Amino acid sequence: MTRAEFLAAEREKFIDDHLRPPGWIARLPARFQPYPLILYWAFFRPSALRLHVHRLAPELDDTDGIRDRLRAFREKPALRRFLLHALITTVVTPFLVTALTGLVTNALGFEFEWRSLTVVAFVVAFGVAFGVAFGVAFGVA
Repeated sequence: MTRAEFLAAEREKFIDDHLRPPGWIARLPARFQPYPLILYWAFFRPSALRLHVHRLAPELDDTDGIRDRLRAFREKPALRRFLLHALITTVVTPFLVTALTGLVTNALGFEFEWRSLTVVAFVVAFGVAFGVAFGVAFGVA
């Protein structure tokens, strides 16, 4: 085995370890695993997001134009699925946090202004969703 082959094998091993979900996510049903995994990567392993996108579409690293990126999204169902999971995660998470905060606040006996916090959650979710879409489309993320 040459040095280059050894380094390539070690790099792949590192990437596999880096992308491996924690045990609590692996125990979830397969249908629900992508959503907490994306949040876990975003908060605790941001480089894992880039590595995962590279695994899904390695040709995106060399592209600068939007046409090449859109072609990759059309041709790669796994990449489309990942983008859909990421957008759903960024839109739904603020609403879940708002609902849990309201329920806990009401359970503790305090008033909770549902209407204003829901508007804030919607604006945040909308901004984050379009920010992620813009970042993926134009190579910022």
